[in-house]
Amino acid sequence: MKNSRFRCHPSVIIENLGALMIGIILIFIYNIGDAIDMLREASEVANLFEALIGFAIVSLILLLYIGYQVIIYLKTWISVDEETILVERLTLRTVRKSFNIKNISNINLEQNLFERIIGTCKIKIDTNSQSTANETDIKIVLKFTDAKAFRNHILSQLNDKDHTVQTEVETIAEDFDVCYTPGQVAMHCIYSVSISTVVFIIILLASVTGYFILTGGVGEFSLSKIISVLGGALAFLWMIASSFYGLLKDFFRYYDFRAKRVDNRIILSYGLIKRRQYVMPVDKINTVKVRARLISRIFGRQDVEVICIGVGDEDEENSLLLLSEKKEEISKILARLLPEYIIEEPELIMRKPCSLCSNLPGLFITGGILTVLSSLLINLALPKLELPQVLQIGVIIIGIGLFIFYFVYLLLRLKTEGVGVDEETLVLVTGAFTREVTWIPYRRIQSLGFNQGPLARHFGYATGDVSILAASSSADHSIPAVDEKLYREVQRKLID
Repeated sequence: MKNSRFRCHPSVIIENLGALMIGIILIFIYNIGDAIDMLREASEVANLFEALIGFAIVSLILLLYIGYQVIIYLKTWISVDEETILVERLTLRTVRKSFNIKNISNINLEQNLFERIIGTCKIKIDTNSQSTANETDIKIVLKFTDAKAFRNHILSQLNDKDHTVQTEVETIAEDFDVCYTPGQVAMHCIYSVSISTVVFIIILLASVTGYFILTGGVGEFSLSKIISVLGGALAFLWMIASSFYGLLKDFFRYYDFRAKRVDNRIILSYGLIKRRQYVMPVDKINTVKVRARLISRIFGRQDVEVICIGVGDEDEENSLLLLSEKKEEISKILARLLPEYIIEEPELIMRKPCSLCSNLPGLFITGGILTVLSSLLINLALPKLELPQVLQIGVIIIGIGLFIFYFVYLLLRLKTEGVGVDEETLVLVTGAFTREVTWIPYRRIQSLGFNQGPLARHFGYATGDVSILAASSSADHSIPAVDEKLYREVQRKLID
């Protein structure tokens, strides 16, 4: 790079002010009526003077905050040499943070809509550290061309000093290993719908249908009846729209999803409104997870997620490597993208049936609570509401249905969960309606623990967990209740 010491692009000031400006605009819109009334009443000099004072105070606070952001911009410097990245904030409180380039796990590019319009780009750098795994270590805003040059410079330092790493997404745009069309992205969003969303929509539709059946439809068209029906329809449409909001959000997030293996790195690029480009060193990937949700399992589909520092450590990020694919295609694609992981399940040690005994207290407690609530509704609330007997029976059926649902959930977990002990990898299979298979190389495991209660000791099984280097939401992985001898074997492999 030409300059070893530089600032962010000035547009970072506007981005930092974005939330404040939006808040002020919303407050103004919400109180515009009061503002108009105040101006009408400000005919007297005294009222006008008070209004001007209030406006001046608000303006002064806003100017002070803008000035504070400008000072932070002017006093924040980024320095780069052969070994470190130094971020300095030389304000009243001096802050210096130094990051070793060799410890960088990911260096990613991100563009929101504002940045795409003005031609800037956000660089997000993460280091291989557990203490900062839940947040991005360094965020730098530069012109798009400067951001790409900075990324390539850091990648060349990670690789070797005499070799420039060519990782520009544009230069390999026609040669990606995986490209998804908008239709495939849309189908992935449908396959990924959670069981809770499906159940919610079914209950919602059944409730509306039952209401019209019991009430005989709309009946006479009085004004109040029409308003009531329209209000109910709007509420119904709002709840349906809320259920599908996640689908639309995921579609925008994964639009134009592409993946490419370049040397020892994987490049991911996706997003419609906010464009993201991830460059992940393969040796920083700690875990691979293959997930099949309920609808995906019905259609024989799975998606693949990688867990490492720097990808998926913020709310809007996701660490998917492959969108929904047929089971037989997963291994073929991963052979190009990630041949270091052989995704073939070893012989599984399934969860012990006797471990269900530990769930019996929860099952009985759930059943007891539902029984008590149903009794109270039937004997106290429903008679006063004078609801039809069919509806009262429906309440009882719902209570029984919830109890049966929980019991089926436990049985599905028993049938699904298991552990595989390979020569170099620990394989965890968990879930009930959703099936997740997690591959964790022994060298990536930071800690292993297991526990036994009196019942578990009697029947000879144990539960446990393993920890890896990742964000807190992905660092801990539960091990199902299997024979306690398995834990001894895993401990031996870890020591070896």
